[in-house]
Amino acid sequence: MTVVTLAEARAKLSRLVKQVEDGSISEVVIVRNRKRAARLVPISDNRGAGQRLGLLAGRFAPMARDDFDADSRAIGELFTAIENKPKS
Repeated sequence: MTVVTLAEARAKLSRLVKQVEDGSISEVVIVRNRKRAARLVPISDNRGAGQRLGLLAGRFAPMARDDFDADSRAIGELFTAIENKPKS
């Protein structure tokens, strides 16, 4: 990990992007006013990708299409009842 100030990042952005892209630097942290402000990482770095897929796998019983649509029909009937309600 390389840490640079915002001014350094502005001056060396092309070089930093090239180094991150070719893998010679894993990431660049840009600081502003001594606080971390941003990270420059390669797009191909998928560390966070896919973590949510399968998050609830196995926690709920499989649902058939008819079971899923049953709720839609019940909700639809509620709206129909509201629309047909006499106005007072």
